[in-house]
Amino acid sequence: MAWKDETSSRGSGEKARREAAEGEAPKESAGPAGMAPKESAGPAGTALQEPAGSAGEAPQKLPDLTGTEKQVAWATTLRAAAVKEIREILQKMWEAEAGAPKPLQHTARELQQAAAYGYELHTDARFWIENRLEPRKNLMFWFLKEYKEQAIAQMPEDVKAELLEERERLTVRPARAAKSGVVELAYKKGVLTARYVKDETFREIVKSKKFHWEGTCWKRAITQYTGSAQNRAAELGNALLAAGFTVSFFDEASKEKAVRGTYKPEQERWIAWDEELQKLTLIWNGKNDLLYGVSRKLPGARLEKGKIRVAVEFYREVLDFADRMGFSISKEARGQIDQRVQKEKRFEVRKVRRPQRKDIGDKERLKKTLVASGAIIEDLKDDIE
Repeated sequence: MAWKDETSSRGSGEKARREAAEGEAPKESAGPAGMAPKESAGPAGTALQEPAGSAGEAPQKLPDLTGTEKQVAWATTLRAAAVKEIREILQKMWEAEAGAPKPLQHTARELQQAAAYGYELHTDARFWIENRLEPRKNLMFWFLKEYKEQAIAQMPEDVKAELLEERERLTVRPARAAKSGVVELAYKKGVLTARYVKDETFREIVKSKKFHWEGTCWKRAITQYTGSAQNRAAELGNALLAAGFTVSFFDEASKEKAVRGTYKPEQERWIAWDEELQKLTLIWNGKNDLLYGVSRKLPGARLEKGKIRVAVEFYREVLDFADRMGFSISKEARGQIDQRVQKEKRFEVRKVRRPQRKDIGDKERLKKTLVASGAIIEDLKDDIE
């Protein structure tokens, strides 16, 4: 059984790899009840079983394969190996979830449900034989695609119509449209995505907005430094509309900001905090000799690892610099500055007195010395008068 895409045969493994790359680092989570990973099988023709899940659920059998006796025998072994490797991948995802550095596209729960659906769907021995060399992650994400498609197919018609109407309402075609098709913008779990057919103008625009290609679409992680997803989607959408692209937005706010040009520009100048160096760090985009020169004059400023770093004790000068030069303060940097302020409040404050003695010059000292001794030398009179 050959793999299929929306319009035709799925074709080569290369296309499968492109399809699968969307979830390059799926977010891991605990497996759902009754959906524990499948286990490799016994003799040809017998059903595979998955072990009990984390909550001790009963094993769930996999369906028998169909085909000739020889096909079933070999395909059962191939499926067993695939299921075992997918189980190992999912297990690593669950273990790594707590330490995930950024929001990820898919959870292990979603992928495991999709895998279970794929095992139930693909009972033809030919599927496992024809795709025996396919990378396991490709299989996982192909199963996910099928799982989502069947979920949509089971959706009530009135709900489908409502969603279609909403998508049409969120789609904007420029007055001077120059491109066919629709650019689809989406936002999920901290990641903004843009999808469109291969097009050089589109590629240049999304790259200029700091998106990067990840297998099936262009992506950009949304963080405190990027600003909101709505503003970044509106900024990209505005540029695409101006270039003649029709754009589908994910919400009304991003659409209106894009059309009206009222999105908040991205802040590219930041005072951040470097945890390793324990210093305030100045960040800006591109080369700027003026900023570099002014920042080097901050107290204790040093160029370390390609960036200007300043000790937090000089936060007053840094904040003044930030205010004058249009920098924002990251929440981590602000936290460190607040801690420094609190620390300084605990310093002992004393009023210091300066010495009251009058400092006299050398001429006065010489005069006092000579007068006191009564020995005023004629040659020195001019020096002391």
